[in-house]
Amino acid sequence: MILSMVNLNSLTKNIVILGASGWIGKNFVSCLSKLKNVNLHLYSYKEPKTIELKKDLIYRTQPIQAINNLKISKVYSLIDLAFPTQDKIYDLGDASYLEQVEELLVLKKEFLTKFQPLNILNISSGAVHWQGNKSNLYSKKKIEDENLYINHCKNANTNLDIARVFGFLGKFYDFNKHYAFTSFIEQAKNHNQITIESSKLVYRSYILFENLFSYYNYRTFKFTGSEINIFDACLDTFEINDLANLVAKKFSSTVVRKENPEGTDEYIGDKEYLLNFLKSKDLDWQITDKKILKLIQ
Repeated sequence: MILSMVNLNSLTKNIVILGASGWIGKNFVSCLSKLKNVNLHLYSYKEPKTIELKKDLIYRTQPIQAINNLKISKVYSLIDLAFPTQDKIYDLGDASYLEQVEELLVLKKEFLTKFQPLNILNISSGAVHWQGNKSNLYSKKKIEDENLYINHCKNANTNLDIARVFGFLGKFYDFNKHYAFTSFIEQAKNHNQITIESSKLVYRSYILFENLFSYYNYRTFKFTGSEINIFDACLDTFEINDLANLVAKKFSSTVVRKENPEGTDEYIGDKEYLLNFLKSKDLDWQITDKKILKLIQ
């Protein structure tokens, strides 16, 4: 199946995904492509991209700079995953990073005004909780990105979810991105050994994509009305040695770490809202070893 803006225009619900070529975006495209009566409009930063998830699932993105040229009258759902990552600050420098963020904010504001989407999912970051010396350009601009949606939806009949992701686990990962999960897989596959560099105990909160999609699917297609929900998108917290050992088990490899880690490095969210919501709707809420192992390709 080849997904594009052109060959889906006969279908009914228009879903716009900003950042469709990224890790979370690929997972959304994979799941949404299986639904009936959806029309996917897919965007990535600056350049059009062709993404092959599987032999029978190839899709094309358009430059995000063209989002306001979209030839449709109504947007049923906007999924916003588009935001320059924290490492871009060091790659681009402060001035260029700010310029890129400001360009995106202007495009998004114009899009909201022009298309008035009925449902919005903004994938934010746990970094918005950072304060003091830990706060940086990324976390500050993420807050500005959130406020753009909050201010719009206060005056519009729009259903808004802002999901602050801490750690993500899903298929279609990219070894070029420096996440603990993907790093462990690459090390185990290529070197038969996983090395944990940190001298501290490292705790991270995680969410599986299937949990996130269960929430999105319910709120977008089954919920009626409009409300604003802002929450930490996490369901469990792991010390990364546990995650490393799980990956190592898959490849029959070993984990090497400093014997007596000192201190802690924590990036932990509050799981209460999402956990209670998923349980109350009888939706999938668990993160199990079996589910994590199924993600490893």
